Amino acid sequence: AIDISGDIYVVGATNSSDFPTYRAYQEFEEGCGYDVFVAKLGFNDAGNPEVIYSTYLRGHNDDRGFGIAVDAMGYAYVTGWTASNDFPTTEGVYQPEPGLVLTNSDGTETDHDTDVFVTKLRFREGDSAVSIVYSTYLGDVADDEAHDIALDSSGNASIVGFTASPNFPVYNAADDTMGLGGDAFVAKLNADGSDLIFSTFWGGSNVDRGMGIAVDTWTGDTYIVGNTFSTDFPISHAISGQDTNSDSEYLAAFIAKFNENGEPQYSTYLKGTGVRRGIDSALAAAVIPDTGDLLVTGTTTSQDFPVTEDAIQATHGGAGDGVSNSDIFIAKISPSATDSSDDDSGSSGTNCFVTAVTAGTPLAKGLPILRRFRDTYLKTSSAGRWIIRAYYTYSPVLSSYANTKPAMKLASRITIAALIHQLSQHFANAAADTTESSCPTAE
Repeated sequence: AIDISGDIYVVGATNSSDFPTYRAYQEFEEGCGYDVFVAKLGFNDAGNPEVIYSTYLRGHNDDRGFGIAVDAMGYAYVTGWTASNDFPTTEGVYQPEPGLVLTNSDGTETDHDTDVFVTKLRFREGDSAVSIVYSTYLGDVADDEAHDIALDSSGNASIVGFTASPNFPVYNAADDTMGLGGDAFVAKLNADGSDLIFSTFWGGSNVDRGMGIAVDTWTGDTYIVGNTFSTDFPISHAISGQDTNSDSEYLAAFIAKFNENGEPQYSTYLKGTGVRRGIDSALAAAVIPDTGDLLVTGTTTSQDFPVTEDAIQATHGGAGDGVSNSDIFIAKISPSATDSSDDDSGSSGTNCFVTAVTAGTPLAKGLPILRRFRDTYLKTSSAGRWIIRAYYTYSPVLSSYANTKPAMKLASRITIAALIHQLSQHFANAAADTTESSCPTAE
């Protein structure tokens, strides 16, 4: 993570007894397995890199850090999993104790399955050491693990991961029942870590894992990405051709969107679709602030993974056996998912308003003119980007409404036809002016 000053925050795991620490909350102490480390790196006045702080974060068993986010004040939020009964927690948090603690016959505590942890760290100029603002477990009787964390504008922390606990803490859940083998989960903690805003399972009847998360700070929407073996993964408003998974032998990537209260907005596969399908997994996500578009990256062995016409690399570079030699993929998804923000051609479904009302009419051929107007004028200004964002946010609602109101659909078609005509003339005139201005002057 990077803060507004350009300082860098990293989290991970180490089994080194001499991992470099500075202004640490915890130093090394003999234990079992790995410890979490958190470090903040910056640059001194001479422009040289320096360590601002570096600390262990651990109990006496195995602890792993996977996700980190930073707020506008420079507070770091870290998450991962811990098998320690004594991982540092604070008073007043949602879950100060691990989900299950077993004891030996002599009363001493034994190891337990892993729990999620979420910890907020403070270090301000003048502090002698980094300190904990809050720290909480999140989990129950089986293995629970978090892989990523993101923040909204109020400091609420959203985390994503995997749980094998049927009684994993859920609240305001879209799905309160875990599938066989474990599900992905997404949970949102309030700003002081004392309560859940929502927490839900998300998956089908096979194993599902949440790997990456992003929060749109403008709308409060939460996006999660991951992978699933489930053929019955919850799907709604899917990207065209990405609404079914017929083969549980292969891993499929998924993307899901929830609003600020945890209500699902869309959920879709992102995978190879035919006989050349392989193993697909989405690993990380980020929201583009101006437009609300979602960037997703991961790996694929599928020879027929969906790519766009203008893709930098349109074919898979691997062996072609659908199993080995993964390629990286990068995808850009519009806020409504069912309509790519770079393609209004109609190939991606009917939840785009313009696509919905022009489908099956000659007007569909004029959609490239509208895209050209968007890219030339709207994307180049903050006001225009706001319009784009609002359009893709409310487009599915307008699309559904128009499909039930023939008069509205007719009026919309007339308006769109006039707009396409005017824009066609505008771009034709602009092209003519450019041609005239580029003619050489006769000598």
